[in-house]
Order: sequence, then C-alpha cells, then structure tokens
Amino acid sequence: MPALAAAQVEAFAREVGAASATGSRFQTSDGRDFEVRVDGAGSSLRLSFASATAARAAPVEPDPVQSSAEDDAPLLELLAVLQDEHVSDLLLSSGLPPRVRSGGDLHTLESPILDDAGILALLAPGLDDLARAQLEARGSVDRTVELPSAALGLRFRINLFRQDRGLAAALRPIRRTPPRLADLNLPDDLYDLVAYPNGLVLVTGPAGSGKSTTLVALTEHLNQTATRHIVTLEDPIEYRYTPKRSLIHQRELGRHVEDFAGGLRAALREAPDVILVGEMRDRETIAAALTAAETGHLVLSTLHSATPWMAIDRMLDAFPGPQQPQVRAQLAGVLRAVLSQHLLVSTAPPLRVPAYEKLVVTAAAANQIRDDKVHQLSSTIQTGREDGMVPLE
Repeated sequence: MPALAAAQVEAFAREVGAASATGSRFQTSDGRDFEVRVDGAGSSLRLSFASATAARAAPVEPDPVQSSAEDDAPLLELLAVLQDEHVSDLLLSSGLPPRVRSGGDLHTLESPILDDAGILALLAPGLDDLARAQLEARGSVDRTVELPSAALGLRFRINLFRQDRGLAAALRPIRRTPPRLADLNLPDDLYDLVAYPNGLVLVTGPAGSGKSTTLVALTEHLNQTATRHIVTLEDPIEYRYTPKRSLIHQRELGRHVEDFAGGLRAALREAPDVILVGEMRDRETIAAALTAAETGHLVLSTLHSATPWMAIDRMLDAFPGPQQPQVRAQLAGVLRAVLSQHLLVSTAPPLRVPAYEKLVVTAAAANQIRDDKVHQLSSTIQTGREDGMVPLE
C-alpha cells in the first residue's frame, strides 16, 4: 500500500474521531473499539491502530477451592477404618467421637469429632438437592455415596438424620464387586432359590443380618448364569451390577420410582423375568408383589422377621381380617421358599457367621398356609430335610 500524505492522515483521523472519541480510544459506527496512536510531526505522520477489544485482558477466573491432602487427612483416616472387612458400620454423631461396629459391638475411634458442618461436608458427594430437601422435610434421608477423593475403593450406604444434638449418620460400606454365596459363608445350594421360573422367594431376618447382601449374591448368580431381564427396585441402589448373560435395570426410590408398590406396578409393563424388591414394607407392596408372582414373574424380596412362619404371619397381618383368606390362598399358590438368616458372633475371624433356616413350600406346606395353620410350619421344616428344608439348629 503506498504511503499516505500528511493531509490524508489528518483527514482520516478527523473522520475516525468523529465516530466518538474518548482520549485515544475510538469507536466506529459498527461498534468496534480501537486504540489510535499518532506519531511524528509535520509531513511525517504515522497512525497506529490496535483493537481495544483484543487489548483488554479476559477476566481471570479464580481457581476452585480444593481441600489439601493435609485438610483431607483426618477424614481419609476415618474412612480407611471401613476397609477392615470386620467393620460393618460407621456411626457419626454431631459433637461425639465416631464409633464403628465390629463383631456386633460398638467401638469408639480416636478420630476428630465432627459437628453438623463436618458431617455434611463428609457426605456432600451423595447429597444432591433432592436428598437435602428430603432431609429438611422428613428429618432423614437414605443414599449411597462414593467419595473419590478418598481413593479407598468403597461406596457407602448412608442414612443421614436429625436428632436432639444435631445431625447423625450411619454408614455401611458396600464392596464394589457383588459377592458370591461362598464369600458370605453360605452354601452354594442356596442358588436353587433363584432357579424357580416364577413365584415369590423371601429372604428374612432381623435388621443387619445380611438379607440384602444375600439377595445381591443370588441376583449376581442369575446375571452370570441365566438369560433373564431383571428389574430391581432399591432404596437406595447399593451394588451396581454389570449386565452379563442377563440384562439388569436398577431403579431407585425417590429418583426413578416413587415407592416400591408403584415400581412393581410399572415393572409389570417392562417385560421383566425377575423383579427384585428391596423390602416388603407395606400392604400395597405385598399386594403388588403377589400379583407380579401370580402373573408369571419370579419376585425376590426381603422382610424383617425372625423365622419363615413369622414372615408369612407378618404378610397376612398387613391385610384386614376379611381379606386374609384371599391372601392366604395367594401365598399358598405363589410362595416358593423362605430363607431366614441370622448373624452369630464368632470367636475367630470372620467375627460374625451366618446361620439360616430354609422353608421350601411343598404341597403340604402350601396347604398349611391356605388352612391358616402357619404355626405348624416349624414342624414341617424339622421333618422336611428330604425336600431341601433346613432347620435352625
């Protein structure tokens, strides 16, 4: 480009300046900003233009706040305790030392005492907006939480709840790989519980007896050995299955379905072969499970009861008296087996070992259920070894 005469530069500067000038910054009619500099004098003038937009440095975003390894160390030390296979629960209570359950007994840890803020900070990865809303509305919330910063290879089932001194939480470690029955010190012949093509199979026992974990082992066995479509309804989802021979869809209460009963009704339209129900909590869930079993599905579930016959009585008692004969007839037709499980304290590792009682619903047992003679099932188990029954001895 040929050099411009001084008069041309001056005219150009006046034209640009007319667009709107403030000091040495000019804005053109189309809104672009320029920094203009005039050098020289007389007939030797030089105009330098630079984009003012480009010249402005972009604002620097502050780095996200991250807790240092030193800050995390007390929490990592606390969570590391749960790597011990003999520890079943970690209990946190605002203003008190943490405690763990090992071998059925509680032990106080020499760890930092957490207040409400500390408990919330520890469990933050598992507390989404929905969980916080449930805690606020109901006073407690169930979730599974994974703390990647800990790098411990563990997930936790948590119950966070409000109490008189503030917040408290119960954490139970969940191993990443679904266990086998052998890992739980249970015999492989219990895999027969999921060999039925349809019907209802229950795993019962008191709280903390390992009912849910046994169901996990049975479900994973199906996953590895059978071509089934399995729908699980869980509160919350604990173990995550990797579909193998079976196709598994896991649904969580509060996230994917409203409740067990609603999830069961929906599952009937999802073409399942097997439906796992986390717990028989109420009449609606029991009724929906019986319907699912009657319509050709295998339904697996848990119930809080000490014996197989108490489990049947508890299901019947959930219904009004006039409905109970119908429910007895349904149970007699669809109930396949009841496994009642307990954990007993051992003097050597593992510190707790399972003991179980198994009812197989034979024709004779079905008649006892139908005829309201559930109390006789105890004797039926004692004499039914040839049918695969196992008494608790």
